[in-house]
Amino acid sequence: MRVADQPDFCVAARLQPADLQALFGTDKPTEKHVQDNFDELLEGIERGQGICFAIYEDDNPVELIFAGYSFD
Repeated sequence: MRVADQPDFCVAARLQPADLQALFGTDKPTEKHVQDNFDELLEGIERGQGICFAIYEDDNPVELIFAGYSFD
């Protein structure tokens, strides 16, 4: 329903640079980083919550990723 800095129900929380570094080894992940670490990325998300962050190409943000779980 909204984007915020902190996780909550019905919220896509923005991953912070430190979170991205821990997941991908960089704060500017590429599509390859996401593909290679997708299962690990989903492990930290609870039902009814989500995350979002930018994907980079040549150090420039090129798309946004939203991932999460429904309440089903």
